Amino acid sequence: MASQFSRTELEQAQHAIASMLHKLSKSQQTMEAKGSIKPGSSQQTLMGRRVAALKVADALIQEALEGLPMAVFSTGETGRIFDRR
Repeated sequence: MASQFSRTELEQAQHAIASMLHKLSKSQQTMEAKGSIKPGSSQQTLMGRRVAALKVADALIQEALEGLPMAVFSTGETGRIFDRR
């Protein structure tokens, strides 16, 4: 199945997901260290589900990227991409 998103769009989305995962991890560590999140609480469950959802999205994006051909970039005077193979 052909992707409806360009390689650039997928790579940018993957970067955003990695950033969100990093921030969630830091937030979780801080909350656990302060004792403001209790094991089994709805906050912990929600955070865990968000992390799982982001990991699924990341895996699907990676799968889509692996199915796309690598772009061959040629630039003209404007510096814009005009050839993609």
